[in-house]
Amino acid sequence: ISGNYFELQNVAVAQIFIGATQVTFDGLTYAASGGAGQAAIDAKIVDNADNASLSVIVLQVADINVTTAQGLDGIQDAIVVIEGFGGGADVILESGTYGGIINGSAANGIVITGSDIGIVGDAMGGTILDFSSVSTANAITVNGANISMSNLNIEGLATISNAAIKVNNGPFTITGGSIIGTGTTTYGLLIDPPGPITISGMNLANFAGDAINIASTAGNVIVTGNTINGTGGDAIEITNTSTGVGAGNDGKITVSGNTIGNDDTGAIANIGGYAVFIQTATGSGAVVVDSNAISTGPNAATIGLNAIFVDNTA
Repeated sequence: ISGNYFELQNVAVAQIFIGATQVTFDGLTYAASGGAGQAAIDAKIVDNADNASLSVIVLQVADINVTTAQGLDGIQDAIVVIEGFGGGADVILESGTYGGIINGSAANGIVITGSDIGIVGDAMGGTILDFSSVSTANAITVNGANISMSNLNIEGLATISNAAIKVNNGPFTITGGSIIGTGTTTYGLLIDPPGPITISGMNLANFAGDAINIASTAGNVIVTGNTINGTGGDAIEITNTSTGVGAGNDGKITVSGNTIGNDDTGAIANIGGYAVFIQTATGSGAVVVDSNAISTGPNAATIGLNAIFVDNTA
């Protein structure tokens, strides 16, 4: 080919990222073309590397960096591209605020359908996902397996009705960052897949229902080191009527080291239901609840029901 392989012009496509990992150049994919071959291919592609207003053509399986200028829509596009090459990569986010609408409509949240994908925020904690321009049930929906999230600060949830993050498949891990509601969203994390599930080092506040609601059916469930304030329902609720929760030699539910209702700001910290509510079936794995600080500050929150309720005979 004497001209360019790809030449984007005038924001030629709606997608911010375009997957081309399976395209062959003289019979070889980009990944198989070697250093000199890749350089020759790069020279015949006109995209974001040449003009910042154009989309990015993704040529090989790799982590994808998304800038704040590309917004929430850029995060969704990067996820779709990674799904296209079968997962195994991360969406890397910088410090700053990601906002706007997704796929051209305020009715769309972020949806993860593929498996083996990570969304990684700035390690210093400065990554903000602002959903104030989005009006839908769930800000983020996870349908794929083995999804991880870290160092994400999720806010702008006034028009998110059901959950900040709704998880329908596992394993699932979320660590670091925060989810801050406005008192209108029902759940912070609503999780209903097979485990294992890990929630660690999060700051969650201001939900109409539960901050963390897990109905898992297999594998370890670990909820550790989180700070939770301001819920209409329970701070942490783990329920299931199956013997699968925590079953097996290494399976258990662990709720430890969490700080609940202690932000010393009065009613905003109050927990409407239980601080910790766990109900599983007879024969399920071990349940460990320890070292949680519940309503201990000088102006500590009220707990609407019991601080801790555990029943493994459901």
